[in-house]
Amino acid sequence: MITLAKKNNPTAHFQTMDCTKINSLTTTFDAILCGFCMPYLTKKEVVKLIADCHGLLNKNGILYCSTIEGDYSQSKFEMGSTGDKA
Repeated sequence: MITLAKKNNPTAHFQTMDCTKINSLTTTFDAILCGFCMPYLTKKEVVKLIADCHGLLNKNGILYCSTIEGDYSQSKFEMGSTGDKA
């Protein structure tokens, strides 16, 4: 997705990172995208992520979060056929 974003927006800067470390950034942004990370966070971490993002957004900035609907108690890591956790 980063490759496509760079291709379609060559003057913009894109970065991937661990969402729990977003408060380490020192610049502000017009937009922050959090894609499918919330199912892997505790409720406390989600609240902190949203608060941290709010502090990093410029006035009228946009926070986009995508997630999957479901019961929070069923949220967990899944083991793939190769043994990797996702």
